[in-house]
Amino acid sequence: MDSHQERQSLEQVSLEIYQRLVDSVRDATSPQAAVEGFVESVYVKATDGQIVISNQAYDTTFAGSVAAVGRNAKTYLDKSIWHVANASDELIIHGCSHVEFGHVGQTSAGETVAMLTYKRSLLGIGHPKMAVLGVTRIREVVDDGLANRIQSLAASWRQFEKLDARDQQIAKGIALGHKVKTLAKELEVSEKTVENRRQVVYRALSINGPTELVRILVRLQDNGFSDFGL
Repeated sequence: MDSHQERQSLEQVSLEIYQRLVDSVRDATSPQAAVEGFVESVYVKATDGQIVISNQAYDTTFAGSVAAVGRNAKTYLDKSIWHVANASDELIIHGCSHVEFGHVGQTSAGETVAMLTYKRSLLGIGHPKMAVLGVTRIREVVDDGLANRIQSLAASWRQFEKLDARDQQIAKGIALGHKVKTLAKELEVSEKTVENRRQVVYRALSINGPTELVRILVRLQDNGFSDFGL
């Protein structure tokens, strides 16, 4: 990384690429040039997760021997990255203008690294397929202990995703400190139903009570899996 890019925050790099993409759409020029020349991994996704544009750094780090463009990221990203990537894409597609988060995962070469990712919405810039701009900066290779903790979080996230929408809402409400009576009124169900579904949530996440629920949802949020409003 040259000294100029070392001084730039990831947000600044992302804003520069964003403006280049906007200019390319306006001027009807190739958008590929907008993502080249950066040491960070740069990629643009459609709403269905297909890669529309990627630079060489992204292909080398995450896609492996086959270029990413035209492929769905789910087909090649390691599971340790995919769930966080998908959750953050969903935030953008459903109205979040931008999001920045730190996370840990494996590259296509099997190396576990700590990363910082910044994503920005491209919806509305006038291109029929561009939806999400992603820029990822590798921070460092991490030890197995940290990698295992992140993998444990990913497993918890998968269990949370399996809960139905009402149970997820109950889990968020409990973590935010809402009383059973309040949740029952909001969901238009009995207090007994809320109490029963609360136990379903605890069993699914292998936890014993609200304190552990808050802890795990905060950790999931801090690592970019979802925004629970905590």
